[in-house]
Amino acid sequence: MVKDRVFWEAWEAQYIANEPVDFQRNLRLMNAMYEHARSMGAFPLKNPLSGLEDKIRLGRMINSLPDLLPGDWETLRKLLLPAAGE
Repeated sequence: MVKDRVFWEAWEAQYIANEPVDFQRNLRLMNAMYEHARSMGAFPLKNPLSGLEDKIRLGRMINSLPDLLPGDWETLRKLLLPAAGE
């Protein structure tokens, strides 16, 4: 367990900044995650366009809203996710 969270976050940020990028390692990780997703049945998608209409509708709704203040997220949630049974 991390006792000094601020110190840990600073150390972690410095470590990440100083760690050189290893493209080959990142590519191996991505391929391994993709193969794992395939083995779990997540890929390939049975119908890649399923749910597209809902995503377009949601995007249009969000883009048509005025800029939200931080307190307006609850109102947005109520608009986009009506209570079950409605």
